Amino acid sequence: MLIWGVAARLLLTQRRQFAEFVGLEMGTGESVALPAIPLDLLSVCLLYFLLGYFLYAAMFAAVGAMSSTEAEARQAQTPVVMLLAIPAIMLIAVLDNPDGSLAVILSLVPFSSPIAMPVRWAAAEVPVSELGLSVVLVLVMLMITTWLAARVYRVGILMYGRRPGLRELVRWIRTP
Repeated sequence: MLIWGVAARLLLTQRRQFAEFVGLEMGTGESVALPAIPLDLLSVCLLYFLLGYFLYAAMFAAVGAMSSTEAEARQAQTPVVMLLAIPAIMLIAVLDNPDGSLAVILSLVPFSSPIAMPVRWAAAEVPVSELGLSVVLVLVMLMITTWLAARVYRVGILMYGRRPGLRELVRWIRTP
């Protein structure tokens, strides 16, 4: 994030030189205009970035706790990565029809809404009730995922050897 911030600062302060570098012809006194980003869009993007970050961090923590080697962790993280990849692939459909049923469903499903809702918010008028419902659903799923990850972490961090199966994971979660 620091690198992105420094790069953005350099691009903002050196806009004219950057424009000349990429081949844009500029007149004297002319500057590269930046598009205006509405505050509500910036707020929605930041909110969903944080919610998505914590949601997926909890899932990756559970995967890390149940894996004893790096190879096992790479294999076990595939379902979590697919939960990220599928909505990213479907963003084309969301941009094509931001008010369509696929876009609405993606923006309400907690695992895909951190990706789909900011795009919908930028592309169309989204009812505030849908935004609120989406945030509540992500928060509920975040609490459930964090609770499950904590249960897996509590038992899994002390285990070593073979990777647990689905039955053993369920047993870890049910262990008081």
